[in-house]
Amino acid sequence: MQTKLLNKIKGSPWRYFLLVGAIALIYFWASEFAISTLTLSSEVSPIWPAAGIAQVALLLFGRQLWPGIAIGGFLFSMSTPSANIATAFISASARTLQAWTGTYLLQRINFSPGLDRLKDVLGIVWLAAFGSTLINSTIDSIIQCLTGLASWNNLGTIWGTG
Repeated sequence: MQTKLLNKIKGSPWRYFLLVGAIALIYFWASEFAISTLTLSSEVSPIWPAAGIAQVALLLFGRQLWPGIAIGGFLFSMSTPSANIATAFISASARTLQAWTGTYLLQRINFSPGLDRLKDVLGIVWLAAFGSTLINSTIDSIIQCLTGLASWNNLGTIWGTG
C-alpha cells in the first residue's frame, strides 16, 4: 500500500502538499486536544497523543512527509503562552526528529504494521515508543532550562517526565 501511495505522491506535487497540510492540521489538533481535554502540560508530558499520530503518519505514508509534523508542531508551539519563534522552531524540530527517527529505526528492522511478529511489537515499544522519544525529551528539557522556563536543578525530573 505504501509503495502505491508513494508513487501517487511523487507523481503529483499537489497531493504531497495536501498530505503535508493534513498531517500538520491533525498534529496541531491532537496537540491542542491533549492540552485542553487531557489537561496535559505543553512543556512536559509523559503522554503525547500527537507523537503517536506523527509516528503512524510517517510509517504509513513515508518519511518524506516530515514537514507536516514540523509545521503542525511549530504552529502548536507558537500557540502556547510562552511561545517565541526560536523555541517553537527548536521544539518542532525535536518533535519531527523523534517521529522521523522512530520511523527510520522501524524500517531498518523491516517493521510490519500488522504487529504479527514479536520483532514488530518489540520494535514499536523499544525503538519508537521509548528510543526515539529520548530525542524530543532531551532537546525540550534542555531548551526549557536554557530559556528559564525550568531550573537546571530540575533537568533530570523534566527529562524523565518528558
